[in-house]
Amino acid sequence: THCMYNGSIMALRRCQGFTRYALSLQYHGQYHLGVSYQGLQKENCIITSNSKNETDLRGLQSIEGRLIEAFHNLAGPENVENVKISSRTDRGVHALRNTCHVDVRKRNLSDSIEGGSQCWDPIRIIHGLNYHLCRQSLFFPLHYQSRQKIPPKRYDLRIISAAKAPPFMENKFYHLSPSEQQQVLQHQQEQPRHIDWNARFSATKRTYVYRMIHLPVATEEYNIPFEHDRAWILDRKSTGGGQMNIKAMQEAASYMVGNGIDYSSFRGKSCQRSSPVVNVLSADVSCTPYYGNYTDFAAANMMTMINDDFSQHNKKITSSENESSSVTTGTQPIPASLITFTISGDSFVYRQVRNMVGCLVEIGKGKLQPTHVKDLLEKRQRKLAPAMAPAHGLFLVDVEHGDFSF
Repeated sequence: THCMYNGSIMALRRCQGFTRYALSLQYHGQYHLGVSYQGLQKENCIITSNSKNETDLRGLQSIEGRLIEAFHNLAGPENVENVKISSRTDRGVHALRNTCHVDVRKRNLSDSIEGGSQCWDPIRIIHGLNYHLCRQSLFFPLHYQSRQKIPPKRYDLRIISAAKAPPFMENKFYHLSPSEQQQVLQHQQEQPRHIDWNARFSATKRTYVYRMIHLPVATEEYNIPFEHDRAWILDRKSTGGGQMNIKAMQEAASYMVGNGIDYSSFRGKSCQRSSPVVNVLSADVSCTPYYGNYTDFAAANMMTMINDDFSQHNKKITSSENESSSVTTGTQPIPASLITFTISGDSFVYRQVRNMVGCLVEIGKGKLQPTHVKDLLEKRQRKLAPAMAPAHGLFLVDVEHGDFSF
């Protein structure tokens, strides 16, 4: 009876010595192929297509792929199953805290059972995984190999917490009628009251932040080198040199909030969800001076020098550019600003946040009115909405799992 509870697969795995753990992790998305594991033929290899074009993915893996490799090194391939991350971010998207679950058993039960338990100590999982993760090197040129140089360690993915996962969770489809099951699940089948705890389906709230740095008088050659992969740089070319209308963006963001709303207009075409209806709990736009996030005087002084440099550069701009004179030459330029879009919801459709940001930026430029968001939601057509924002400005800030914290 211990091995079977409501048809639970995990109950059977527990009889085989497996324990499910919940982990939280953070990562920099630039050198990853997104979250979802794509198999050995599509990661860390050279892919040759029928046209003989090659795609070099050596050293590039998905987040799940790296976790699987680290777990195999830590516990052995036969002792690790079912590595699943709760929020599947795209390639280039970062995470301050994502979550996952994994089933693990001891490498050698007879030698490793401590106090009669078959469970790993969560602290050992954290230290062991981080040890192996930082030694998974990117692909380096041959001169590293020929000179027998050891590639530097990488710290773009780390485990920040671990705990035993709850054995079960409530099945949210248990109370659905057969007709509701057909509509939501696209099939009618008797649903159990409890199911195995799952990091993806137990998540009750996800929070994202999208970072934009507004440099209204900058051009491509005037940029901030350490933000190119962590924020969308809105420079003079993309904004026309004018200020962004933050109040209009804030009003538009308020129209994006609601329960049971169809977000088809902000849904990516490859979305695998059965329904475009989700609940957005909050959405807000804020704007602060860019250097206001830095506490040291040197950073603030650096931005002053950059702005002065912008001013000198703009004096040299000629009328041959055929652009409106929204940039005042010979005067102090508009200071750089950090614009952040923060949104929370129980779940999101594919690329919803980036599509929303693309719309908000067009509203900030004055090309669209805030009420355009209402029209888009009503029409439910993605082709009517503005283009999607780039991935590198997006951060998954947190994933919450109700009363279970780890």
